Amino acid sequence: MLVLTEDRMLNIEEVAEQLKVSQSTVRSLVRSGKLRAYRIGAKRGRLRFKQADVATYIDSTLVRPGDVDGESEVSPSADAYQGMKEHSPDLGDK
Repeated sequence: MLVLTEDRMLNIEEVAEQLKVSQSTVRSLVRSGKLRAYRIGAKRGRLRFKQADVATYIDSTLVRPGDVDGESEVSPSADAYQGMKEHSPDLGDK
């Protein structure tokens, strides 16, 4: 009898949900070698993931102090806020 000591394997939907990305992004991570995956099933089985491999990927994306300057998330700049104030006087400094 086979006894598995690891947690069950995750499907692509579960990994995408954990990472808060699309399934396409998960596939891209697998293709690029950044995230390990396994094909389970006959011929071209479905992708499955070990939780430990997902955790390893997450750990590899750690942002170190000083690396924040290159982040791609858009946040309002001071210039944008100043422009909003000019068009909406009620946003003045309080």
